[in-house]
Amino acid sequence: MGSRINRKLAQRVKELLGDQSELSVLEVGCGSISHLAIEKAVRITGMDISPRQLQRNSYVSHKILGDIQDYPLDSETYDIAVCWDVLEHLHYPSKALINICHSLKPNGLVVLAAPNCISIKGLTTKLTPHRAHVLFYRRIVGDTRAGKDDQGPFPTYLKPGMWPSGIRRFAEKNGLNIEYFSLYEGPVPSYFREKNKGADILFGLIGFISRMLTLNKVDLTHSDYIIVLRKPE
Repeated sequence: MGSRINRKLAQRVKELLGDQSELSVLEVGCGSISHLAIEKAVRITGMDISPRQLQRNSYVSHKILGDIQDYPLDSETYDIAVCWDVLEHLHYPSKALINICHSLKPNGLVVLAAPNCISIKGLTTKLTPHRAHVLFYRRIVGDTRAGKDDQGPFPTYLKPGMWPSGIRRFAEKNGLNIEYFSLYEGPVPSYFREKNKGADILFGLIGFISRMLTLNKVDLTHSDYIIVLRKPE
């Protein structure tokens, strides 16, 4: 599922960028890996609050150590910004969005990917302590590095400003166009369901009931979202 979603996103981003070349890219909260390859990118800037994560990242060509909520990014510098699984970890996601959009050139794009709070995953994350998240990744997912040496999972706040509805309000208030929107089941719950038959049945039942009660407006198995915004010229 995840790879199909990423291919669809990559195709849509390619269409939106059109024949632009020599693109300048900003990876916000880049960590040690990149989630979206941008064709025709000639300069990729990675930004993160962790010096260890930046040191591990061999994909970006320029590195910024800083917090997207208050770091003074240059205005109208980037053709596209990618902010993947970052907003949920911020106390002030709206400040980060303003900063990112300020750094975009006219007609620039920002790709936002984050957990959907109105989901099994989102609600569970919101209502459980951080130590429970670390134990889940260590014992269920099998990542023995979880919570060590600047490895995730990181403290998660899921503030309303980063919910899909919050992003829509932000876009409307700031004159941004929503060019792509997708709710889907992310890789972590999909992996959990594959490994646990009981969880698979329970998730399926919760998804069915939530769709039925909301006339298909809400599916609680849709754990993640991707939104692409365009800055007007």
